[in-house]
Amino acid sequence: MDSNQYYHSLMQQGYSSADAIHFTQQYYPNFDGPSQVMAMMTPPPPGSMEMGGMVTGGIGTSAAGVVAAGGGMSVATIAVVSVLVLGGVGTGGYFLYDYLTEPDFYGETYWTEDGMGVIFEENKIVYVLLADSYYEEFCDYFEDMGDGEYSSEYKKDGCYVTLTLSNDAEEKGDYYKICVPEGDDEECIKVYPSDGGAVIKDSDGGCDVLVSDIRNPDFDYDDEVSEDWQDDFQDKAADIEDDGPSNCDYDKLDYQ
Repeated sequence: MDSNQYYHSLMQQGYSSADAIHFTQQYYPNFDGPSQVMAMMTPPPPGSMEMGGMVTGGIGTSAAGVVAAGGGMSVATIAVVSVLVLGGVGTGGYFLYDYLTEPDFYGETYWTEDGMGVIFEENKIVYVLLADSYYEEFCDYFEDMGDGEYSSEYKKDGCYVTLTLSNDAEEKGDYYKICVPEGDDEECIKVYPSDGGAVIKDSDGGCDVLVSDIRNPDFDYDDEVSEDWQDDFQDKAADIEDDGPSNCDYDKLDYQ
């Protein structure tokens, strides 16, 4: 895909011309604008603008000036001024683009059958341990796991363990491939997000169901999830399993 094709794909998605130019230049720095925009850069009608970029009547080429000038400026001029205004945002535009293109399941808290939370983020996975037994001293234990891939933080509701990944999630159609460090190697899993949860498939075909559309788990005195929460989890997990990938081995789970 060349720069013009990328620009037109953004326009078809509903972006304005100025935004489409701005985002295209993130990937194609030499992109000066599509042929259609360049063709519109003709001199404005006589008297509409003076030399130096000043609109007749003393209104400058600021954002307010563009609004006030209205029809007195060519479409191309307005587009150029808009790009300049957006350029003033600096790296904000880049982070906005990154936010708009990251996987939808990032930042969502998914819960496992035993009440552990899993949060997928850019280049990392955060595990949430809320059971009462996870005191601050125990949380520090995770700092020594692996070869520096793990870090932990104790908050008022439990322990948050972060696993740093070497690569970000890779989109593969209906699932995302995520490779997790495992000793000197990596274990790659497939994440199938769905409404209310996700299915995790390992390299051996074994699958686990995670549920996001559920309240935070509560625990009994043995740090086991309560029976009520378990029943709610099983009901929701059964629906997610039905919508998940075929050829999965769910033998170790029982949601029926």
